[in-house]
Amino acid sequence: MKQHRFLLFAIVFLLVFQMAHAADPQLKFSQVNTSIFKSEQAIYEVTITNEANFIERFQIYSHSARFVVQVEPKAETVPIDPYASKVFRILVTPKEVVGVGPYGVPIKIESLVTKSIFETSLPINIKDTNATPGLYPPNPVISVIIPTKIDPRDSMRVDVQLKNRNPRDLKDVTVTIESPLFAKTYTTTLGGMEEKGNELIFDLSHLEIPGKYKLTAKVIFEGKSYAEEVKNFEILRYYAVDNTTRVQKELFKTTTTYDFVNNGNAKEEIEKRVGTTFFRNFFITEDPAATKMREGGKAELVWTFSLQPTETMSIVTVENYRIPVFVIAVIIVLIIIYFLVRSPIVCNKDVHLTPTKEGVSDIKVKILVKNRTSLRLSNIRVIDRIPGIAELVHSEKVGTLNPTKVIRDSKRGIIVRFDLHQLDPFEERIITYNIKSKLKIIGGLSLDPAKVKFETSKGIERKTYSNAIDIKTRRE
Repeated sequence: MKQHRFLLFAIVFLLVFQMAHAADPQLKFSQVNTSIFKSEQAIYEVTITNEANFIERFQIYSHSARFVVQVEPKAETVPIDPYASKVFRILVTPKEVVGVGPYGVPIKIESLVTKSIFETSLPINIKDTNATPGLYPPNPVISVIIPTKIDPRDSMRVDVQLKNRNPRDLKDVTVTIESPLFAKTYTTTLGGMEEKGNELIFDLSHLEIPGKYKLTAKVIFEGKSYAEEVKNFEILRYYAVDNTTRVQKELFKTTTTYDFVNNGNAKEEIEKRVGTTFFRNFFITEDPAATKMREGGKAELVWTFSLQPTETMSIVTVENYRIPVFVIAVIIVLIIIYFLVRSPIVCNKDVHLTPTKEGVSDIKVKILVKNRTSLRLSNIRVIDRIPGIAELVHSEKVGTLNPTKVIRDSKRGIIVRFDLHQLDPFEERIITYNIKSKLKIIGGLSLDPAKVKFETSKGIERKTYSNAIDIKTRRE
């Protein structure tokens, strides 16, 4: 017994829960014939959509004392499945007490499941059988629904609603829609007490200037304006700057072009930053010139500029290393040429003086000969000239290299030659000899450079010279 009670309680609870969470139905009315004589029937249609997740039933009725309301088919006999729709026709017959003119028929739609009641009033006009058609003055009205804020990249929807507020049929009704951005005129008809709508779609230019605009809608009949409505709307600003980068690489040169185009509908301030380094700044040129900045330890090139709608801008940077590379290449070539043409033998001449109170008479001459290459040199001949004022002093010391040949010339002085069989790679040899002045040297004495002749490893004879000596500059 307790189990049956619990089961009954659970079923009731589920029904109540389901009804509590039911969604309201959608009701859509349409007028078939609403301007009638007293002997006629007004006809309406209502579409009921069940938004609940269970089967619904509805009852349509009216408590009006002036009108008799009939529904075909009877709504309470027609179940409506979840999320399904049914169409019912409502027939309204005026009673004898009803006079001429517009009325409203109160209608109630009640859910037989949830007990929810939805109320509305259906417009009806009772025409006078004795009236002459066309005596009613035109009385149309217009209303316009538009979005208040519009992105010009989207289409603009204008919902125009017309209503004839008396039984007179209006033919060739002109509707005008005007604004600074678009305009449209169309012709329609309005039956007695009729309401009708029209949706217009306007394509805007994506470059429309941002700001506030007005839309004016008018109803014109027989050349006269009978209704007008003004609506305000705003064109929104949007930003759409496209940025592309083009890179052209050549030998030791890179050209980078940054292209900007403002596809928006408003002026835009743009800042472009390009990373760089202290070293690269010496080789980069910009057009237009950039501002060099350092933030967070990073060096950057910065451009700031503005673009109007559809305006374009290009920034060009050229990173050119050709000049430094050319200079380095020239230096390398010169170094190579120097090593190719330089003498493989280095010859350095030096003297040591023995001064007295009366002047200098004894001079010791040193000639350093060095092979500064990794190749062996042969047949080396060191030739030096002694001025005529001095005499060669022969030395008998062991290890001293004596001249191979001595030539005395009254005009040229004494010419001495020392022969070396060969010089190994990087080998140094020192040749020394003494000369003695015939007179005391007081004013000074100059010694010419020594000349060295030799043969390379390829058998080519070459020569080189040492430095000259000015004894006056060497006095102590």
